[in-house]
Amino acid sequence: MGRRVNQPSAPTVEHVGIGVERGAHRVVSASDGVGRTPVVTEGQAGDIGLDEFQRPKTFFQSFTQTGCTRNMHFAYKVSTTAFGQRKGCLFYDLGCRGPMTHSPCNRILWNRHSSKTRAGMPCLGCTEPEFPFFDLNPGTVFKTQTVMGVPKDMPTGVDKVGYIKLTAAAKGMAPAWAEEDIFVV
Repeated sequence: MGRRVNQPSAPTVEHVGIGVERGAHRVVSASDGVGRTPVVTEGQAGDIGLDEFQRPKTFFQSFTQTGCTRNMHFAYKVSTTAFGQRKGCLFYDLGCRGPMTHSPCNRILWNRHSSKTRAGMPCLGCTEPEFPFFDLNPGTVFKTQTVMGVPKDMPTGVDKVGYIKLTAAAKGMAPAWAEEDIFVV
């Protein structure tokens, strides 16, 4: 029996599945009981580098935030308050887990066209082994969990004291365009 390669997502991006399948000879789909259908491949995938969760590093070494069209809003702490809005970051109010989730979702687009965050939906972190977060208690899924205004879960490399300092500076320095919908057609 060959190596197992996990391709977690809800559902797997077609290019990730094809990329891994090229290095493996068998693809097996299996539901994990919480509504996700991770795809698992078995076979000769020796040339695929894997992380500690058996995910292909090629696709899962960067964060969902990589390639997100809302990064400028994240940097200036400009938040969106409703689903589907094209301006503002989904992290500060709507519970987006993109800065903490390893996935190719904004680098490899669904049908080469879009992603959840580009459509105005926050990342749920479905590619992480801890998913679902907060046991799906009412009011926890699409709401950033905070303590005195500071998110409980911080992006990798950011500590709470640094976050508070950075937030104050960024909010005060936000340019006017950061509050505008720059994707108007």
